Amino acid sequence: MLLGTDVQRLGFKVAYEKFGEGIWFPVSYGGEFKLKAVFFYKRNIAIALSNSDFQRTAVSTRLVFSDLLEITQPLKLPEMPPRVLQAETP
Repeated sequence: MLLGTDVQRLGFKVAYEKFGEGIWFPVSYGGEFKLKAVFFYKRNIAIALSNSDFQRTAVSTRLVFSDLLEITQPLKLPEMPPRVLQAETP
């Protein structure tokens, strides 16, 4: 609890449905929790969402790379002095 703020009974549920061999999609989400804020604000909050109208599609991707990238000037990093770690004494 911080400055009278508290979240209780936080829960969440996701339901999946099979749309093909090895293809599962989330079709519904839901959650509920109780919120107390700044000592005087109290609410029970619930959320319910659903996914629908899934469609199967075929996708084809092709990546083409041009010639290899040539490095004309290497990256210069600043010189860092070595760090000496002090051993702790018990």
